[in-house]
Amino acid sequence: MSRPGPIRLFCSDLDGTLTGPAPALPFVRAWRQIPLHRRPILVYSTGRQAEDARVWINASGLPRADYLISGVGTAIHDVAQRRELEEFSRRFGPRLDADAVRACVRAEPGILPQARRFNRRYKSAWHWPDAGKADLDRLQRRLEQAGLRAKVVFSLWRDLDVLPAGAGKGAALAWLCRRLRIPLDSVLVAGDSGNDAAMFSLPGVRTVAMPSSGPAPAEGHSSRSSFYRARSPGAPGVVEGLAAHGLITPGRPEAPVGRCFPLPPRRGR
Repeated sequence: MSRPGPIRLFCSDLDGTLTGPAPALPFVRAWRQIPLHRRPILVYSTGRQAEDARVWINASGLPRADYLISGVGTAIHDVAQRRELEEFSRRFGPRLDADAVRACVRAEPGILPQARRFNRRYKSAWHWPDAGKADLDRLQRRLEQAGLRAKVVFSLWRDLDVLPAGAGKGAALAWLCRRLRIPLDSVLVAGDSGNDAAMFSLPGVRTVAMPSSGPAPAEGHSSRSSFYRARSPGAPGVVEGLAAHGLITPGRPEAPVGRCFPLPPRRGR
C-alpha cells in the first residue's frame, strides 16, 4: 500500500467503528503505542449530538480527541478549548425550515420521526427502514423542489438525516483540515456506514472501512490503493487499518491501560 507521507490526522466514526461491536480497548492500546511525536491529531466524527458523544467517549474509555465532529457533521468542537467552532456552522445560513422539511419527508410512506433529542438546529432526524437509492433520490428531489438547500444522508439501512447542503461528515472534516492546514492526503479516516461515505470520498484520504460497512464507503473512495477493508469488526478492525497504513507496528508490545468499564446501552449513531 502506497504511503505518500506521514499521517497527520486520524478521524474515526464512533458507533459501529471504534465502539462496537467489540470493546474499544484494542484501539486504546494501539493509540498509546504511537510515539507522541508521531501521533496524529485525533478527531471523532459521529451522528450523536456533542453532549451525548462526550458521555459515550468517556464511558467507552477512548482517548480524548483533539476535535469532535458531531450531529452528522453539523458542528465541530475544539475539545481542548471546550468550544464549538461556530465559524463552520455559520456557513449554513438560516436554519432549515422545519415545517417544509417535515412536509417533504411525510410525503414519503414509511418514514417515522426519531426522538426529539436527535434533532437540532441543523439536523432533522428520521427512521426510514430499508429505503433504497430510488427512494432517497426521490426525497432529495422533493426537498429541492420545495426550495430547500438540503441534503439527504442515510445510514445503517434505517437512519435518515436531512442536513443543510454544506453540512455532513465529509464537509466538516474538509473544513477542519483547511483550518489546520493539513492536506487531505495526510488524513486517515475510519467508518462503517452511509454517513461516513462523504469522508471516504474526500480526494486523497486514506481509509479503513469496517467489514459490515457495505458498498457505500468503497464506492465513494477515489483511490483503491489507499482503501483498506478490515477483516475484524470494531476497534480490532481499526487497529488492522492503523497497521496497514503504517501508523503502528504489528506485534509490538502494547502499552498498559487502566480499567475498562462496561458500556452503557447504545444510543444514536
